[in-house]
Amino acid sequence: MKPQHPDLHYLNAMEPLAIQEIKRQLKFLPRDVVEEINISEAIAYTLNRLPPLYSTTQEGYYWQQQRAKETLMDLITKVASWGIRAARRPNKSFSHPLNRELAHHHFLERPESPPAKPQLVA
Repeated sequence: MKPQHPDLHYLNAMEPLAIQEIKRQLKFLPRDVVEEINISEAIAYTLNRLPPLYSTTQEGYYWQQQRAKETLMDLITKVASWGIRAARRPNKSFSHPLNRELAHHHFLERPESPPAKPQLVA
């Protein structure tokens, strides 16, 4: 399937900053603790609590990153620690990781039929 709008290009300049901070903090944790953490979940939790910084140009992307480094690093550091902590919690309500089909189900790529809706665990 081809994207409907192949000319759309944008990046969230916050993503690499959040990922770098999570990786930095993980270096200070014991190996057995790090192995318990779902890194993808920590990243998603963190990004959901930080302002998105989308850009459509290289200049805008680097400007957004520089601005975030100068003004938002304290927030990024704090929220990354929350994300790591949240990714360690046992008994999560949502335990089915994204599969490839669902992860690629995007408004630009419309599969013939949407993926099945997961059942929520009570």
